[in-house]
Amino acid sequence: MVKSVLFLCDEYPPGPHGGIGTAVQFLARELVKQGLKVYVAGIYTWGYSQENYYNDMGVEVYRYRYALDAKIFKSPFALITKIWVKIAKLSGLLAYDVKRTLPKYYSFLDNLIKEHNIDIIEIPDYQDWMRFCNGVLPLHKFKIPTVVKLHGSQYFFASDTKQEISPNIIQMEHEQLLGASAVVAVSNYVGNRITQLHNYAKPIKVLHNGIEVNLRIPNVPKDKLRVIFAGSLVFKKGIFQLAKAWNKVHELMPHATLWVIGKGKIEPIKALLDKNAINTVLFKGHLDRLDLFSAIAGSQAAIFPSYSETFGLAPVEAMCCGTAVIFTKFSSGPEIIEDNVSGLLVDQTNCDEIADKIVFLLQNPEICKSLAQKGLERANRKFDISIIAKQHIEYYNSLC
Repeated sequence: MVKSVLFLCDEYPPGPHGGIGTAVQFLARELVKQGLKVYVAGIYTWGYSQENYYNDMGVEVYRYRYALDAKIFKSPFALITKIWVKIAKLSGLLAYDVKRTLPKYYSFLDNLIKEHNIDIIEIPDYQDWMRFCNGVLPLHKFKIPTVVKLHGSQYFFASDTKQEISPNIIQMEHEQLLGASAVVAVSNYVGNRITQLHNYAKPIKVLHNGIEVNLRIPNVPKDKLRVIFAGSLVFKKGIFQLAKAWNKVHELMPHATLWVIGKGKIEPIKALLDKNAINTVLFKGHLDRLDLFSAIAGSQAAIFPSYSETFGLAPVEAMCCGTAVIFTKFSSGPEIIEDNVSGLLVDQTNCDEIADKIVFLLQNPEICKSLAQKGLERANRKFDISIIAKQHIEYYNSLC
């Protein structure tokens, strides 16, 4: 029986984090509730804030630092940090720092495993340090069962978005898969894609991400003409296609409004909006979780026209807010939503289709309400973190 687990994660909240950090935190906290000892350790980028150690609701979190990190780097987004990282990367100093720090980091992990008698270790396929390497570095072989979880690696996203990637990264990711005791995926989609990309022959278990489905949102009235987008303002999230589609939505429903929640540059998005439509788009920036969920709950529809998703935490959270969701019909979309049952799926490359489905929901409030209710039921049934954690425990036990 597994009694303790170590997650490797270099973006555990609080502090700058993405989907991996959020997913690991949800799972780690729930595993503690279900009786496991849980540890999280990661090697954090230069200038990353937060303490080197803290206890997060029973989860023991360790942040390991690069040798050349310094207190002068207050944040990875601070100007001085950005300038230093750029110069150090061009000069090869970052690659040297990674190469020098990794052996010490692995020694730290081995000691942590021994000290706490940890039974199993789970590692994400995305390892941030790999992007700073100027060669292939040897990967550590742990003495306990090692699970690599496919959240979406650098090679995966580069392939999905047709971008170039260093062969060094591809080789290290491949060796990481081959060295694992087992490989699991957060969706069938990412499991199948990695099988193809790496010609990986062994079976891959699918263990979905989970969330706290009871979001405890204040009761807010629905604005039946409001649509909301939440996510990073980058190409792969589909925000530029949504902006183009919104011009058509505005023509058909001039009183409808679009709320855009998330970090990123807004000028390139505004440039795609007609002079009249732009006045109906509100850029809200980053919101904390409660404010975000309240904004989603108060919207008639939430849209996520992503180009590439390994899972889709944001759409699932929107389903839990009781709001009808439009998600991509590609990648993991059909695993999250049953089209025309628990939400709508859309071709994110087709601006007319995006606009038509938004208008359909706004003009058919009863259908919208039904989709929202079915979406909420599906999220509770399939993605409740308490259920997902039990599935992980069963799987960990099968390996040990």
